[in-house]
Order: sequence, then C-alpha cells, then structure tokens
Amino acid sequence: MKTLQDFLLSFPFKHVNPITPVGAELINYDSISSKPFDTGTSSDILVYLPYVNENRKRLSDDDVLQIMQLPQVVGVLIYYPRDLPIREQLKEIYELFKVPVVHLTYPLKETVLHEKASSNYRLIQDTHGTTIDELFQRSLSIRTAMAQPVTVMDQNFKSVTRPYEPEASSDWMQFLIQSRSKWLQLYYFHPERFVYEAGNQSTTLSCYPVYVQEEIRYFLITPKTDVEWYGRLLEYYALLLSLVSQQEEKVDELHLTFKSHFLHDLLYNNFKSEQALLEQAATWGWNLNEPNELVVIRVAAGENSQHLLHEGWRTELFDKLLKRFRQDHPTGMIEPFQNDIVLILRMGLSGRLKEYLQKVITRYMEDSEGIIIKAGIGKCYPKTKELNKSYQEAMMALKLGHEWSRENNVFHIEDLGVLRLLFYLNQDHLVEFSSSYLQPLIDSDQQHQTDYLETLKQWIIHDTSVQDTAEAMHFHPNTLRKRLQKVNNLLGVDIYNHEDFVNISIAVKIHTIDFFQTNVKNLS
Repeated sequence: MKTLQDFLLSFPFKHVNPITPVGAELINYDSISSKPFDTGTSSDILVYLPYVNENRKRLSDDDVLQIMQLPQVVGVLIYYPRDLPIREQLKEIYELFKVPVVHLTYPLKETVLHEKASSNYRLIQDTHGTTIDELFQRSLSIRTAMAQPVTVMDQNFKSVTRPYEPEASSDWMQFLIQSRSKWLQLYYFHPERFVYEAGNQSTTLSCYPVYVQEEIRYFLITPKTDVEWYGRLLEYYALLLSLVSQQEEKVDELHLTFKSHFLHDLLYNNFKSEQALLEQAATWGWNLNEPNELVVIRVAAGENSQHLLHEGWRTELFDKLLKRFRQDHPTGMIEPFQNDIVLILRMGLSGRLKEYLQKVITRYMEDSEGIIIKAGIGKCYPKTKELNKSYQEAMMALKLGHEWSRENNVFHIEDLGVLRLLFYLNQDHLVEFSSSYLQPLIDSDQQHQTDYLETLKQWIIHDTSVQDTAEAMHFHPNTLRKRLQKVNNLLGVDIYNHEDFVNISIAVKIHTIDFFQTNVKNLS
C-alpha cells in the first residue's frame, strides 16, 4: 500500500512545500489522478493538479474546495514553480475537511516516478545549488508537515532558523531561550552528551546531530516524537544540513585562506606588483584604487571576567561585530586577521570615524558584560602600498592608547602626540634609551616583586597626582609618596625635575610598547 508520507519522502525535498499539516497517521492511497471527477472508482486517490493548466486557467480555492469534498480524495498536490497565490485560502479549506495539501515546485510526471524514488537522484537534486541558509528556511516546511516545532541550533545552542510567527512567543521558544545558558555550561565541550541526554530535558526532545568534518556543528531538535515517518524526514534533513554545510565550509575555507594570504601581503607590504594586488582585491569587491582608512579592532575579556564568560563568547562576538561592520560598510574590507578584526574603509567618514567606532563599540560592550573592545586607527594614505604603514600605526595607537588612556576605547595615531614619532625610530635605539633609565626599577621588580615600575607608570598616567594615583592603586597617599621616593633613589634622578620627568615619562611609554605584539616595523 502506498502512502502520502512515502511519496513526500521520495520526492526531492527542495521541491516539497506542505501548505497544511500532513499528520502523524499514514495516509494510504491507490493512485495519483489529475481528473478526480472523472474517476469511477471508490479507491483512495491523491489529486495532482497544476496551478495553471494548459488553457492558462488558474486553479481557484473553490476548485480545491469541491475536490476535497470527494470522499475518495485523501490528499491534494498542486504544482506551481513559484509561491502559490492561494496558499492562505487553502489553509482555511483544510480546517473544514482535514485533507492535506502539498505545494510542489517541480512537475510530477508518471514516466519519471521510478527515477524520483531513487535516493541518489533525490540527494543530488536536494544538494545541487542549495545553500545552507536556504536549508535553514526549509525547516518551516517540516514544521508545517509535522505540526510541531522544529529548530536548528548551532554549537552555541542558538537558533539559526527563523521562528515561525505563532512560535515566536510560544512555550517552545521560551524553553529554548531559558535552557541555553545551562546547555552551554553542560554540553559546550561535550555535544555528543547533549544528543544522548536530549530525552532527559525538562521538555523531552528528539535530537538529530548534524556532523560537519567529524564534529557536531548543529543540533536539529523537536519535541519528543516516536512517529516513524517524522524520524525519517528529520534524519534526511539532518543529512542535507551536513552535506551542504560541508560543501560550503570547504569553499569558505578556501576563500578565507586566499583572503588571509592576501591581507598578510597587503598589510606587510609583501607584494611585487601593485596592479596585481588591485586586481585581486577587485575579485572580492574591494576597491583599493582610492585612499582608504584602516582600523584594527581588538576584543578581550576584562579583568576578573574570564571565568564569567561562556566558552564561545569570542567567536560569537566576532560574528556580531563582523556582521555589523559589513552591514554598515558593504564595500569595505572587513576581515578577521591575527586574532583581531581589520577594517579597510574608503575615505569618507572623515572626522566621524572615531565617533562611529565609539558608538558601535559602546553598544556591544553594553550588551556583553565583562568584555573590552578597543580600536586603533592609522593615518589615511593616498597609495595602496602605504596601507601597511597605516596598519602599523593603528597597532601602535591601539597599544599605547590602551596603556595610557584606559577610559577611552578608540585611539587614532594622531592622538598620541609626540609619541607617534616613536613609530619612525629604530626599535633597538628605543629599547636602549628606555633601559638606560628604567633598568634599576626592572631589576628591583624582578628580584623583590616591588612593582615600582607600575607605580611610576600610574603616577604619570594620573598627571603626577598623588591622590588620584593612590586611589587607582588602592594605596594610602603616604605609602605612595614613600614608593615614589624609593623610585627616585633607584633611578638616580629627580622625577620632580621637569627635564628628568620628560625623559623618564618617555622611557616608561617606550617600555609599555610590546614591539612583537604591535608588529611595529622600522620604516625609517
């Protein structure tokens, strides 16, 4: 005996769009007919009709209403390659007769029915030219057919499928939202255990893992069901998600590799032909023929906050920032690079770039408690080959700005004043200058854990205010004065003397530059 459910499971999934629930009970039929009123048999039939017939006459909801009243009709299949205009009317008719209606976007031909029953043919049809985003949206068809919620979650237990409107505030969605934090703590490192223990949740689940490159990338979940054909449908959907995800990830990895190499060559001035570089950038839609501004975004956990953040916080925040920046600047180069995010934007924001970055960073820091986001901006140069200089300046601004202006989040190289001159000097000479003044403090801190260098740095940051420095370091002012006197004695200079103070201040600021981390090059 043939069933409607078996038919739907044999037809290419991408072309099947249930308009109404199909139901848990199997629907048996003897044949498929395009002329339900001409048949003289009482055998159960599936009715197959094109929305637009050979005479260009469109199927109306009244036509379907009459068909559904026939006792032998157990289901209706309607072919139309685009969205079905009478979809909502068909839902209303279903409520009267409970005869399921399925919209097919591919024509049904008796001569190829045996071909469509081939699992290989179906798999090829369903994966060819299909994107993962299209598959995510196909979950709506499954929800409709099963008449129960179906959700795809990523590794962070966040839904990647748009909730069906009636579900948006449902108990199901509330359950997912309320459970996410617990699931992250219990299963982030053990996704297989979540699959195994799905049936033990407060809302009992049926869970189908989606494997990509031998690890679980998504979870397909629905309230617990033992309906056999539901299980077959969900297993096939999980298989499609796995295959298409794997295809896309391989392509994405290839593109990311090319982009990473390209950015490395661009930012480190490692290319022979500027014209070849411009042409390569153009293949990704990036225009480097005009002056561009360069920004480096750095994300870090705040002091004493690391243990409060869930494991996937960095990846999740990176995704949000990349999405926001790409939406705001669709023609810009916005890519992750060496644990940071690099933005190369066509000159146009002028003085508003800092304001824009501050607004975005403030918004996401408010949404992500315990996370620090900083931005460094280099100067805008007219030539593409000078982008590497702008990158080094942005890194310098980020490092020095963070060390010497902690209340701010966005730093331009020109904000550093005379300090930006350090960028053009020989690194060995800078280190030698700094050490010649600070080595006694460095030795004392290493040998006796005295923290004199940090005390001196905080005193300089707070404009030599004893009161402000003491509050920042949680010292009594008299304790700070004694420390500063010890620093004075160790250095062998008078830190209260203007000339000595200037030299010491510059030496301390040079010492705070991690030349390896900021990738500052000698461009003199």
